[in-house]
Amino acid sequence: MKKKRMFAAGMLAIMIALTAGCGSAHGGQTNGKGTISSTQKTAGTEVKDGVKNELQHSAPYNYLAIGNSVTHWDGKPEERNKIWWSDYGMAADRPENDYVHLVAAHLSEKRNHVEFQSVCFQDWETNEAGDRDSYLKDLDDVLSEDLDLITVQLGENITEDTPVTVKDYTNLIDYLKKEAPDAKIIFLGQILWNNDVVQSIKQQAAAEYGIPFINLDDVRTGAQYQAGMGTQVLGDDGELHAINNEVVAAHPNNSGMQVIADRIDQTVDTWLN
Repeated sequence: MKKKRMFAAGMLAIMIALTAGCGSAHGGQTNGKGTISSTQKTAGTEVKDGVKNELQHSAPYNYLAIGNSVTHWDGKPEERNKIWWSDYGMAADRPENDYVHLVAAHLSEKRNHVEFQSVCFQDWETNEAGDRDSYLKDLDDVLSEDLDLITVQLGENITEDTPVTVKDYTNLIDYLKKEAPDAKIIFLGQILWNNDVVQSIKQQAAAEYGIPFINLDDVRTGAQYQAGMGTQVLGDDGELHAINNEVVAAHPNNSGMQVIADRIDQTVDTWLN
């Protein structure tokens, strides 16, 4: 029987359960989980005039974001608390301002109950063996037929030393469709570093499956969308820390994250009633 898996639920408006480290090859992936429940809507079953009526959208809406540090930081031990101080998307100033949380918040306006999860899948990008397919099973813990939406933000860590092909991305799509057959998939364009080859390959793979591709070149190139050195961000310790690493500083700030989220929202809104 096809597996069914419900994401862990939280008790607050937004509850985050984050763990450190992306894991070594085939060792599982770092992920963050959260739940948003509307207190102004009622889900479930109502009884009116003796007749039971299932309320609209009573089932949770499940969202999975697959990506690299922009989506969920990988938390390498030697870098933790030196260049980044939490696990949320780099470089928002706090968890609720990264694009995953912003999209989840928007979804909660459309659905009574939203469960979301972000996963670091950087190992797939940086695989030097050229066998990215062997990493796909590392997603098994977060994939299920309960998923409604998957966003894919991968490519920034692909270099000339780890070349990528259209087949790498189409095999990823095939795997997602097999394990989460009801999920809508969205591909995100390059957010960091200019790489026309990777961008073109992602676009081609998405086009082959009719998957929406969101171009984010303005976020990638616009200084107003980059965090910059010295920006204060919230750490897991509850303290503010100043960004002190140029690579981190090149990541999207709150404004950049908002643009990413807004474009995802625009696409998702065409699918939701």
